[in-house]
Amino acid sequence: MDNEQAGKILDSIFDRVAEGIAPMESPQELALKYKSKYPGLSVDEIALKLVACEGRKNFTTGFLTGIGGIITLPLAISASLLSSWLIQARLVSAVAILYGHNIKDEKIRTLMKLALTGDAVKEILKGAGVKIVNSISAALLIKLPATVFIEINKRIGFQVLAKLTQRSASTFLKVVPVAGGIFSGGFDYYTTVKIGKTAIRIFSDPQNMIIDEEEADENSAINC
Repeated sequence: MDNEQAGKILDSIFDRVAEGIAPMESPQELALKYKSKYPGLSVDEIALKLVACEGRKNFTTGFLTGIGGIITLPLAISASLLSSWLIQARLVSAVAILYGHNIKDEKIRTLMKLALTGDAVKEILKGAGVKIVNSISAALLIKLPATVFIEINKRIGFQVLAKLTQRSASTFLKVVPVAGGIFSGGFDYYTTVKIGKTAIRIFSDPQNMIIDEEEADENSAINC
């Protein structure tokens, strides 16, 4: 497997998440649920609450049973890693939708995959020749030429390939425990929230972002 094939794995995951995986809500449904539930909050506040609340959830042991029949991916991917990516891709997609982005757009798709790399975002962008000052917002990034997005996708592929090679739960995306070969419920709160906040930084308008993320850790998850 090369980095291009590895990058396509995330495309397959985002495609499947967009279609919806029962009994999970689709990203569109998830975003709408939070907007309807908190009509008095700003988009930033809703997004942070979404990230905090979804990060705390435990899912039932059977919701991804038979995942091999749902999505065809290389056998090198463990059920636990695939489960983690599916959950986090759904969260990132919902955040993008909350901010009014079209998740079917190719550049937005690349930025969603970028968000899944968490702490590696700036390293990937710099490696692709993107000069970063303070903002990594989609409003600025989508203006980059197609050649830069090709390079970004390559470097995202390298991250995926490294994860598959290392088969480690300690880098890129934290893996959820597996019991009896089936996703046993729950996922790492810290990693999921980090990825969710990375998505917020990418898809929000930095000029309008008024929320202190440190305070949000404590306050956003209230009354989930």
